[in-house]
Amino acid sequence: MLDGVDSLMRYLSTSRARSVIPHIEVTPSRKLSIPNQLRFTRTCSHDTLDKLEKTCRKELKLQKMALESTTPQQASVSCLLPSPSMCPLMSDLGRSRTEPSSLDAHDEAILQTKRSMSNLSIETPTKKSLAEVIGLTTYQQKLLIQAWPTIYSTGVGGSFASSIFMYLGMKNSKAKQIFAKANSVAVFANSEMDCTSMHSRATLDLLDTIVKCLDQDHTKITAYLFELGKRHRSLRQDGLCSTVWDDMGDSLLESVRRFDCVRKHKELRRAWLSVFAYVTDNLKQGASIRSSSSYDLHQNSLDSEKSSLPLHKKSVI
Repeated sequence: MLDGVDSLMRYLSTSRARSVIPHIEVTPSRKLSIPNQLRFTRTCSHDTLDKLEKTCRKELKLQKMALESTTPQQASVSCLLPSPSMCPLMSDLGRSRTEPSSLDAHDEAILQTKRSMSNLSIETPTKKSLAEVIGLTTYQQKLLIQAWPTIYSTGVGGSFASSIFMYLGMKNSKAKQIFAKANSVAVFANSEMDCTSMHSRATLDLLDTIVKCLDQDHTKITAYLFELGKRHRSLRQDGLCSTVWDDMGDSLLESVRRFDCVRKHKELRRAWLSVFAYVTDNLKQGASIRSSSSYDLHQNSLDSEKSSLPLHKKSVI
């Protein structure tokens, strides 16, 4: 019995010695001293364990990436360099990528399908009409078509055609001098029509063609106006500058405003303003082009197009 008590006391003493509970004493310096090692434990919840697991997995993944990848500088250089698979040798290719030197059955079938198709070209966009280039609405087109016969019927000596270059001479002295010089040349040449009358008729025919072709392609008329302005380029030394073309547009607008149908209708005046701006802009652009321009390379093609226009007349100026 006594032996059992002694063994129990020895067990308790040894367990007390192994206990993690510290023995706290107060020293003379009033500080707490912990003679035994004190370990603090915290309660780990499920959220903490999940976060710890994610962190460990992330670190493991980063370590694997660091081992498998090269240095950043080598990686950036290797990304810039093309791989051999991206750049095949020219000797391995035929005339083009669609016709390699050696084709299997599948590639041969695809190639035959491409060759059998009638047209592989991309469809070109629809060409713009003259009204779209000028900037006319459908309503303005109808107004021009309705009002133009009244203006055109007055003829070359009418109130419209005869007043165009009269107003131009009043606005611009250089233009007046150029026409006076050209008229004197026509007198000495015994011409049946002076330069002013000839320009009046040409302007009337030009506007008639524009009104009739509002719904058609603008290319031929635009090229004709450009070439017509280019033919006046030699008169720049006589004072034919961009101001003369601007004054001509104003003269056209003032001449057409002499008719009641234009003067009383705001939309019709806007329509004529757009037409005259289109005419003068292309004339001015052709007259200001340089002699060494690449436009001269297309002279033959433009001549063939102008030959089909009824308004193409040789100008004295």
